[in-house]
Amino acid sequence: MKKILEIALGIVTSVGGFLEIGSITTAAQAGADFSFQLIWAIVLGALITLAGSVWYPSYVGLTNSWGLTPLEDQQLGGLIMWIPAGLVYVIAGLALFAGWLREADLRDLKRERLELVP
Repeated sequence: MKKILEIALGIVTSVGGFLEIGSITTAAQAGADFSFQLIWAIVLGALITLAGSVWYPSYVGLTNSWGLTPLEDQQLGGLIMWIPAGLVYVIAGLALFAGWLREADLRDLKRERLELVP
């Protein structure tokens, strides 16, 4: 069952990552495609981090030299996938919010100027 899960996750990740390759026509579309790829990294990273058992039993004996159990190593790998991808979304969201605030301020200034003109 775990082998089937490994294969299924590999297929879902690869399809999610390359679904829209070739149809990138605008910067907005490129951003949406990149965003779609990051969602897969966040979801998969969260699933790997929160898993209660080791998903890849072939790594069971390989983590002792680092002082980690196989589950801790898997959870660390999941966090490495999850956190950076999530930070990209936070940074992009803050940039969009700052642009929205700037645009709102410019609209207010323009409206005030129009009201002052006799």
